[in-house]
Amino acid sequence: MKRTNLYTFFLLLVTPIAAFTQDCSRSPYLQRNATIEITAYNQKGSVSGRRVCTVLDVRADSGTTTADIRIQQFSKRNKPGGVLTGRMKCSGTFFWMDMKLLLPQLPSSNAQKAKFSGEGFLPYPSEMKAGDTLTGGTLVMSTGKGTAITVAVFNRRVAGHDSVTTTAGTWDCERISYKKKLSFKMNPLPEMSTTEDDTDWFAPGVGVVKTETEDGATAITSIK
Repeated sequence: MKRTNLYTFFLLLVTPIAAFTQDCSRSPYLQRNATIEITAYNQKGSVSGRRVCTVLDVRADSGTTTADIRIQQFSKRNKPGGVLTGRMKCSGTFFWMDMKLLLPQLPSSNAQKAKFSGEGFLPYPSEMKAGDTLTGGTLVMSTGKGTAITVAVFNRRVAGHDSVTTTAGTWDCERISYKKKLSFKMNPLPEMSTTEDDTDWFAPGVGVVKTETEDGATAITSIK
């Protein structure tokens, strides 16, 4: 009887953990050679640009899967822009998105010179419910000669649960609201900044599939 009670107690301990893990293998961002296209739209719903993310390499270490991502930017006229290298990570209990996906369109020359610092990953826990608060992050990109762009995300909160459909598929998502501050510094001019209220839709084990900002929106429109 005592042994049975101990076994039952053990099941109660491990069951919640198993129920709220993310299947990292589902994410296209963690599939070698996968290509994810993210289309950006302006306030009128017209295409304003896009990003094509190509998974270059995937590796696992100490329970965390990490993928190296090539991020190619394109203008609304489909002209190639800057190319950045980012990372996505998943441990089963957390998914981390590289904040480089939040940067504005960059000229090729600026992207080539860019150096990054700060806590440049946004964490998405596997267990979320409406009202939960999430950790933010900060990414600083400098291109030399006193020029820098800072992206700060804060006041992240789980606002609800929605089904989201794009041309790439349909996902059950957590709706997350947050504030995003973009700061621009170019010597000798004073720093300029803007803060807006944004929302993203995160599919557990997949990644962010849609965002809405005060300037427009983004959505995953193709996965290959």
